[in-house]
Amino acid sequence: MTLTLTTLAKPDSSRTTNIDESLQIMMDHLIPEDGTQDDNIQHKNARRLANQPIDTLNDQEFTMDEVIQTIENFNPQKAPGLDWVTGEIPTLKFQNIPQTLTAMYNDCLKRGHFPAQWKIAKIITITKPDKKDRYDISKYRPISLINLKCKVLEKLLINGIVHHIHKYKSLNLTNLASCLRKVQ
Repeated sequence: MTLTLTTLAKPDSSRTTNIDESLQIMMDHLIPEDGTQDDNIQHKNARRLANQPIDTLNDQEFTMDEVIQTIENFNPQKAPGLDWVTGEIPTLKFQNIPQTLTAMYNDCLKRGHFPAQWKIAKIITITKPDKKDRYDISKYRPISLINLKCKVLEKLLINGIVHHIHKYKSLNLTNLASCLRKVQ
């Protein structure tokens, strides 16, 4: 069953009258602005650390084994992003040009750069089964479909962070903030 979104309740209890208005209400609810007015002490510390210089000298490059293992672990049945690339295509590509793909991800790591075009997502909303009021904006949950290149880089970075945490048996917030700034 496909649900076509047409009407939602607005904050003032009135209802939207067209798809554009409904989409704006949904965007305002699901993707709030990142302002500093509601920051607690952890948010303030994270913002402060994010503005410090990045030390990239201690980064370990990704190996070809890490890249292929990450690519092979993606479920080929998952929905693709805007590039329409599914899980089996990068596996085939990696078999032909493993050094090139590994170098591409290592270049992102070395530069501390996450390509902006990889971050573009297709957002699909699904309905929560326990919500009955079809006009209630909280009935909808977003799913972001991102390109596979983005998923691979994210997973490689996450694996590096998890390895760092296990290796040092602690969560050093300064080092973690440095790692997280690199994906911005």
